[in-house]
Amino acid sequence: MTRTAGGCDLLVEVCNGMPYLAPLWHRGPTLCLVNHVHTDLWRMRYPAPAARLGRRLEHWALAGTHRGNLMVAVSDSTAAALRDLGVAPDRIRLVHNGVEEPGPLVPEAPEPLFLAMGRLVEYKRIDLLLRLWERVRPVTGGRLVIVGDGPERARLTALAGPDVTFTGRISEQRKHQLLCSAWLLLHPSLVEGWGLVAMEAAARRTPTLGFDIPGLRDSVEDGTTGLLARGERLRRALVHPGPERPAAARPGRRGGRPRRPLQMEPDRPQLPGGGRGGVPPAVPRAVTAPCATPRCAGPSPCSGPS
Repeated sequence: MTRTAGGCDLLVEVCNGMPYLAPLWHRGPTLCLVNHVHTDLWRMRYPAPAARLGRRLEHWALAGTHRGNLMVAVSDSTAAALRDLGVAPDRIRLVHNGVEEPGPLVPEAPEPLFLAMGRLVEYKRIDLLLRLWERVRPVTGGRLVIVGDGPERARLTALAGPDVTFTGRISEQRKHQLLCSAWLLLHPSLVEGWGLVAMEAAARRTPTLGFDIPGLRDSVEDGTTGLLARGERLRRALVHPGPERPAAARPGRRGGRPRRPLQMEPDRPQLPGGGRGGVPPAVPRAVTAPCATPRCAGPSPCSGPS
């Protein structure tokens, strides 16, 4: 590793679960970039002994081997998780992830189109989304499109019911088209450090519906660029996004009549009616910058691996 790194002014170690332990083999200036702390994910992917070892290794790497270095967290949630591990607050710097300005926007799909996007792994909980889809599809109608690939794809494909499409990996152009044309981005993840896809959707005026978890609280402005739900309220928000009618009965396409404001419950804040698809043109914290690459708040029966 030392020969690979060679001489450099600064070495940036991206700590993403399994650490490189750079301070043990690199003697120059080192910075540690942390997307999210994997505390609760180890037990989902590995048996108990290996999970305990992984958690301790990550803890030691972040709070121990890097104790003399600055840590860059991509969100307030990640910064809080680092403090929980014992990292001194004065060593943590916060740099939010950003997204590039999208190209020309394309119209919203004329029929309900719901989109999920990300790597198909357990903690993304796409199986929970598939079960939810079976319950709401008779009311909302439309299609559910799942973009991405990963070790869970075969199992998830076998679980999928009618009107579900798995696209696998797609081009950036196709991703842009889907994010523009979707009525909602659905994000049932168990844990996120930030939730970059929610920002990409917001930049295209497509709201996100997800669980109220650390990470999504940073990237989704609840009631403005999307809705964050707890438990059964996620299903109700999807079936009844406003007080009058379910989503499938709502007319309006971007560039034409705006969609009616989304509302999770009568006492919840609505998405403002201005802008494309009911989301205001200004997207909080969606800055143009290169992309830098918590616990379950979902329903208790679904808090396991997905």
